[in-house]
Amino acid sequence: MSVLAFISPQATDSEQILTTLAEAIPARHLDTFHTTKLLAQRLQDPHEQEDAALLLAPTCEELKELVEIREQFRGLPVILVLPDQTEDTVAQSHALWPRVVGYGANFIAEIPTIISRMLK
Repeated sequence: MSVLAFISPQATDSEQILTTLAEAIPARHLDTFHTTKLLAQRLQDPHEQEDAALLLAPTCEELKELVEIREQFRGLPVILVLPDQTEDTVAQSHALWPRVVGYGANFIAEIPTIISRMLK
């Protein structure tokens, strides 16, 4: 089991998400990235097999950066945490083919359950 997590340093709730992830995923099975460039490099590595990706896009600009590398997520179950719930943001998020999309603290609290169900 391996989960990739893109958690931007700009995210105000990044510590909460990391704590939440630690409840569901042993540290050795979690690869955390703080830039889309590093995440893209990791996704190009054919020697590693990922089971899911958690993407926290705290700004619309970072969501756009993730959309730019969307082809690398093909076939990978994506959990996407959005910066807001505006119509444009939600529409843009679908370009990543997410399995689950959410917003806010309540959604973040559900991430361990979502990951556990996805990996069964």
